[in-house]
Amino acid sequence: MAMNIENEARKYKKVIEKIKTGMMVSRYAAENNIKARPMATIRVDDNGDLWFFTNEFSEKAREISGDNEVVITYSHPTSNDYIVVNGVATVINDKEKIKELYQPVIRMWFPRGLKDTKLCLLKVEPIEVEYWSGSSNRFLVFFKMISAIFSADVYKLGEYGRFGLRSSSVGLRSTSA
Repeated sequence: MAMNIENEARKYKKVIEKIKTGMMVSRYAAENNIKARPMATIRVDDNGDLWFFTNEFSEKAREISGDNEVVITYSHPTSNDYIVVNGVATVINDKEKIKELYQPVIRMWFPRGLKDTKLCLLKVEPIEVEYWSGSSNRFLVFFKMISAIFSADVYKLGEYGRFGLRSSSVGLRSTSA
């Protein structure tokens, strides 16, 4: 079973590294609002944790301080890869970790780079991950859809999996979709 989770986690990491940008959904408890915004994933580490750069005083940092449960969705329609990560977010202001993860592209959002005093990290520890992965061959996808329409079969996108990365998670459950 542990090997299956390792295989699932490798797939998860590979797909996120390919997609890079996910939509992070957070809740601002004081206003009971749910907000979503695109976030560029800087790294998926060996634990499966997701790392992002952010402004320490941003709205998302404030939201996370009130309710640190987040959902991040990744979508790559061209290759039919989709991932949903349910996790716990933490704002990290560790200067050494910031230097370790820093990339020049960060200057697009933080022109002062490492000299920006508001620059910090957002770490998301996944609790549960769900993924859908289908054929990237559009003709095959189209053929399967047409076949499902004219038969009694249900259209199956491809592979579906759900697994946990933390002890409080649901555990591995991987099936075909």
